[in-house]
Amino acid sequence: MEPMHNHTHHDMIMMPMYFDASINVGALLFKEWQVNTGWMYALAIMVMVLASILNQFLFFIVRKNIDNKPTLEGYQQVEKNRNMRIYMWYAIKSVVFLFQNALSYLLMLAVMTFNVGIFVAVIVGNTIGWMIFSMRYVDYKDVAKLTQQRYNIAPDGCH
Repeated sequence: MEPMHNHTHHDMIMMPMYFDASINVGALLFKEWQVNTGWMYALAIMVMVLASILNQFLFFIVRKNIDNKPTLEGYQQVEKNRNMRIYMWYAIKSVVFLFQNALSYLLMLAVMTFNVGIFVAVIVGNTIGWMIFSMRYVDYKDVAKLTQQRYNIAPDGCH
């Protein structure tokens, strides 16, 4: 039998549990990705911003609903194609959700380095992504309807 190894606190690398503004992050997400120079830090910041924007893009794909308007009655082939399209859309959304969920957890692990720059990059990237992709899903007909109701404007534009 092989002897048990005695693991002490000397074998573990302790990470700080407070925010640090240093460019020396060490390993970021992967042991091979060592962030210890200014260029690597700048690259890590850019990657975190872009990954956060991608995260929001995937999030809005998962939230988007398929156009589920009723089709003409009596056309069974059209109805069958519509149902197949819905099933495929939900299968694709499930795969996208898998990647979005994994990316979210990776971003969380990056934030857990407690580096101020990485933290701000993830927050800024998520905010930019939300601003970009949330505007694409605004139903402008609803906005026009609310505006008409609020300012008592008739649908034809007359008062």
